[in-house]
Amino acid sequence: MEDTYEITSTADHTLAQLRKSKKLKPKTHPLPPVKSTKDSPLPNIVFTKKPQIIYTDASQFRSVVQRLTGLSAKHSDGKTDQPKSEKYCRESKAYEDMFKCMSSLKMLDQSVNISQECLDCLVYCTLFPKDYEIDHDTLIQLWMAEGLIKEEPMEDIAASYLRALCEHKEYISFLKEDHYGTGKSWYKVHSLELPEQVLERSKITRVRETEHFHVTLQCFLNIDLQALGRFTNMRSLLLLRNHKAKNVDHIAYNLFMSLQNLRALDLSKTKISEIPSSIGNARSLCYLDLSETLIKRLPETIEFLQNLQTLKLQNCPRLVALPKAIRKLTSLRHLDLGTLRRINSMPAGMGALTGLHTLSEFIVGRENGCRIRELANMNELGGKLCLSKLENVANLNDAKEASLKYKQRLKNLELQWTDDEHQESIGVTNEVIKYLQPHTNLKGLRILCYRGSIFPSWISDPSFVNLTKLTLFKCASCQLLPSLGQLLSLESLSLIDMIGVRIIDFHFRRDEHIVVAAAAIDEDDQFVAFPALQKLEIKSMLNLEKWNNIGKLDFPCLRKLSIKDCPKLAALSELTNIRALEYLELNQCTKLQTLAEGEFAPSLKTLVVEDCPLLSLSYSMEVNQDWVQSQHSSNSFIYQRGKEAEEQGGILDRECSPIASSDLQTREEGYLHWGESSI
Repeated sequence: MEDTYEITSTADHTLAQLRKSKKLKPKTHPLPPVKSTKDSPLPNIVFTKKPQIIYTDASQFRSVVQRLTGLSAKHSDGKTDQPKSEKYCRESKAYEDMFKCMSSLKMLDQSVNISQECLDCLVYCTLFPKDYEIDHDTLIQLWMAEGLIKEEPMEDIAASYLRALCEHKEYISFLKEDHYGTGKSWYKVHSLELPEQVLERSKITRVRETEHFHVTLQCFLNIDLQALGRFTNMRSLLLLRNHKAKNVDHIAYNLFMSLQNLRALDLSKTKISEIPSSIGNARSLCYLDLSETLIKRLPETIEFLQNLQTLKLQNCPRLVALPKAIRKLTSLRHLDLGTLRRINSMPAGMGALTGLHTLSEFIVGRENGCRIRELANMNELGGKLCLSKLENVANLNDAKEASLKYKQRLKNLELQWTDDEHQESIGVTNEVIKYLQPHTNLKGLRILCYRGSIFPSWISDPSFVNLTKLTLFKCASCQLLPSLGQLLSLESLSLIDMIGVRIIDFHFRRDEHIVVAAAAIDEDDQFVAFPALQKLEIKSMLNLEKWNNIGKLDFPCLRKLSIKDCPKLAALSELTNIRALEYLELNQCTKLQTLAEGEFAPSLKTLVVEDCPLLSLSYSMEVNQDWVQSQHSSNSFIYQRGKEAEEQGGILDRECSPIASSDLQTREEGYLHWGESSI
């Protein structure tokens, strides 16, 4: 059967009143109010799996207040943080408005004053076919492009709308985080069969020849694309995900001469290699997605797109440069470059884009206008930010002026140096990382190919109470791991290619200066290192010989541990102190002889041993009838407790291996990087 294309069209026209219907008592579900601590003393206990007393000095007080109460330290001082309060109120109202809209539409209750914004956002979703899957950021950016969100902060208000929609689950439902390995949240749009009177009230409704309309396509040819140029009032032209239009390899020059009302254009995953300069005529364009195409450059006429909010160029393997005129796009809020492209530096003057909320990567240059100081006033940056080619930082003042500490919306940060020992460095590599300290709201951190010999103290600062994921990769000159045991919320830790580290000792648990102070008042015995850690990966640490000083209270939540390719590691005698461990994998530890003194915790269900020829397991484990051994090859063994072995049939499901780290992917250059994420 030949491929056919599906078109969904809608249009603008005058509003009509909802017809009368029986009344529905409005039901709202407001967000929970922020608790005040004005009249109550600040608690001094943070509960993880076990209660833990936190001893804090003045420098850490603000972060502890924020973690315990959800408020900034300004609130604890009795002062009012007015901007935050207003933002919270707007988001709460947006959530309530959408929830009220959804509840009222069920019964067509005319007595309820339905928000026009909410109604239009809902009707916009009718552009997509039944069960269409769309990511969180894209849907929000399309709503914004159509002008459906009027009030700032637009992204946060739109997110509140989406959250309320998902509460009802009838029109949109949440799939899961990272559904396609992209690091994004994905949603499924269900069949939207809205009543006629609802569609009449919305400005996003049925097509009429003389009015604005929207088009989504799943399959079309070059000739179809040219024919669409006749529709001068078209506002959206979107290729749906997994479309069958990969044969489109050319865009006619005159297409954009007629589409001057176009607001959203998605030509991702086509074979186009060039965008005509006539795109400058599409001056209403707010959303442009050219991801996974073969384009090499964008025309300089892009400077005329003064309404452009979102520009997506994810994984364009031939893209060699961004247009110089991009600095003039002062309305730009989201610039997503992905990882697969050939761009060597950012265009000069990026610092002018102070409204950016998303900048997936900033490639540090040495020339004026391309240096890291361009980030100074981009304090709205959120989501993920990768700073690459950090060896090009010219001086410490540049790093300071980047002002990462003031970017409160930033959630994931990657600090990356070029993986080339012969790469010329300007000379401040060892010190520049000290001044790249992010805000304590950070949730994920990766440090790649850092050439310094020591890590900065901020990386293990307990004030990072939101930090849950951390990766240290190929920091070859570092001989001492930072005191990561002090990070209260860390759940996932990967240590990869840290070839300078020979010993993991007490410093890994806790900073020695704090230990001395604690010992003076007899507190050290109560310290719990890594109180929230669930997954730990130690890989390709070629010179690691010993790991000791694991306290009896340490790692109370560690479920999954993998140690791979550590050929000099000889003993792991204190592993039995980890009492919550469920999965342990040892691979290519060719000198490992002893595993543990005493019995493993009853929690351990699976032990995988591969390419460890000298390893001798405890006698009690070898003869214990609770353990079932299966041999997958001459050098690969899997031990499972009897009950676990019966449930799984004695076969280990490798997909359950925690250390596969689905959120870690490998670049062509051999780097580890974040999944794609924007807002």
